[in-house]
Amino acid sequence: MEFYNGLPLVVFVIGIVEWLKKTFNLQGVAVNIASLIVGIALSVGAAFASKPPATFGDWFLCALYGIAFGLIASGIWDAIPRPAANE
Repeated sequence: MEFYNGLPLVVFVIGIVEWLKKTFNLQGVAVNIASLIVGIALSVGAAFASKPPATFGDWFLCALYGIAFGLIASGIWDAIPRPAANE
């Protein structure tokens, strides 16, 4: 079930989660949860854009890809080195 290119979706997840962080002052675990929710929502939306999921397997893959994109997005963002606050 290849219905979208995963790399741009991860970039969208990062961007939306950053917007959510700044808009709603999210921190800690809330950011990771937001990343998963956004990843799942975009994954399901991308699936509906090309071919709506019809079977349990299709829905499961949508959720699985969404979780993966959310985890990847939060992992990429956490891995970016940032200067210390006192520098």
